[in-house]
Amino acid sequence: MPMPMPNLSSAVSPLKVTPLMPLLSMISIPSSLPKMIRLGKMGFSWFQKTTKILREISFMEFGNLVKEENEVTEEVLVKDVLYACQGIDGKKLCELGWLFRKVKGYISQSMGGFPAEDVGTVGLAFCTALQDELSEYYKLLAVLEAQSMNPIPLVSENASSGNYLFLMRLSVWFAEPMVKMRLMAVLVDKCKALRGGAMAGAIHLHAQHGDPLVHDFMRRLLRRVCFPLFEMVRSWVLEGELEDIFAEFFIVGQPVKAESLWREGYQLHAGMLPMFISQSIAQRILRTGKSINFLSVCCDDRGWAEAATEAVAAAGVTTRRGDLGYGETDALESLVMEAAKRIDKHLLDVIYKSYGLLESAIRSSNAQYDGPDILDRLRVKMMPHGIGDCGWDVFSLEYDARVPLDTVFTESVMISLGGVVVQFSNEMEVAKDLDDLLAAHEKYLHSIVEKSLPGERSQTLYKSLFVLFDLILQFRSHADQLYERIHEIQARTVESSSNSRDKNKPRQTKDKSSEPGSWISEGRKALTQRAIEFLQNMGQDLDALATEYKSLLEDFLAL
Repeated sequence: MPMPMPNLSSAVSPLKVTPLMPLLSMISIPSSLPKMIRLGKMGFSWFQKTTKILREISFMEFGNLVKEENEVTEEVLVKDVLYACQGIDGKKLCELGWLFRKVKGYISQSMGGFPAEDVGTVGLAFCTALQDELSEYYKLLAVLEAQSMNPIPLVSENASSGNYLFLMRLSVWFAEPMVKMRLMAVLVDKCKALRGGAMAGAIHLHAQHGDPLVHDFMRRLLRRVCFPLFEMVRSWVLEGELEDIFAEFFIVGQPVKAESLWREGYQLHAGMLPMFISQSIAQRILRTGKSINFLSVCCDDRGWAEAATEAVAAAGVTTRRGDLGYGETDALESLVMEAAKRIDKHLLDVIYKSYGLLESAIRSSNAQYDGPDILDRLRVKMMPHGIGDCGWDVFSLEYDARVPLDTVFTESVMISLGGVVVQFSNEMEVAKDLDDLLAAHEKYLHSIVEKSLPGERSQTLYKSLFVLFDLILQFRSHADQLYERIHEIQARTVESSSNSRDKNKPRQTKDKSSEPGSWISEGRKALTQRAIEFLQNMGQDLDALATEYKSLLEDFLAL
């Protein structure tokens, strides 16, 4: 009678592992085995089936052992993910943990290198802002880790509420930190080789985002990062102080002499100018601080402080640290405009009241080596002025031309020469600040040098000068001719008078004056007529020369 086979389906269960020994006990060896073996075929069949069962049992046991080794419950996975998110090695490596390590490593490296010029105050503020974001991240991890200690309820239990974690819920919790951590990792990569205003500008580029979460995060981060930069602006515009220890500001200064303070003392560093500050505002910031330093150093004046206080009140801000920040560009622009307007006005008022210094400056130039008569002829004329007038509307430098110079520098000549200055005056009138005024003055000086000492590129001036010189030579020729004829007329007149007294005396010799066609032979009346005709012709020629010369000279001065 065949032996019944064990039910393998009951032994292999996906939820329950059946031990090996109970399965082996299910195989019974009959007492008639020797007889069955002797029967041959029947014994061989039983042995074959038993071997097959043993092989299947072995494979099943091996599978159960592997499953016990690799099976991880959801609770274990949740804890492992929390470890990975803190940069701690776990069985599952996630992106959030890698980003966390990147940001934390940058903070540790930068903070360890401070103070240093390659980190600076802006870099320190950036690291502090990142550290604050990581602190919030730590708080979230602490809450989640506490919840991970609570067991996950079974499906049969009431799981509608409860502080426990499973992978889906953990994924939702980490959605926002993942976005922030990615942003911080990108910023860390961008800012490794940057500092100061350049770093703030690079971070600003990533703030132009449509996602409200990203926009708010970047705005909060940039307000912390730009705090040192805006404090430098406030200190420079209101106090003229350049508080830039680590060369992070977009304005750089260097020690120079007082006479070179305005031109060379301070310059704009374009590489440190962030994009959220326009070029025009940066120029006004530069000039406002330069004006304060010019008043303090060159004019020994402290009245600019009152003007700065008025500018703060007009702009609606205070002098407290931190009142200006990222995102308040309108307030910054208002403060700069008000400060520039009031400090420039105060500078002009100082010049008005101290215009005698202008005479001192003139006398301190090369004119100091001239005689007292020349120096006494220099005058500084101050005209009536009102609010908004510029320096060239108020002051006029005059030279009192006396005899014999007034013969050459007549009133008409002075008016003509004044036309040369008209263009310069017009350019000064449109100048907005001292920089524009200096640029117009440089252009004016260059024009004078170019016209006085023409070079290869002044062919038009060459031609005009040659024509003018030719007219001058023609005038000289006419003048020589005029003097010769006048001298001749005087000589002939004297000779005619002598001849009239000696008319009764016999003539021994015959000279040119007695020849037909000469002025003397024609008599006094004819001599007078010839002289009048000559002078008329000479006058016409000189008038033509004067008209042509005046026209060419005006064209030359307009070049």
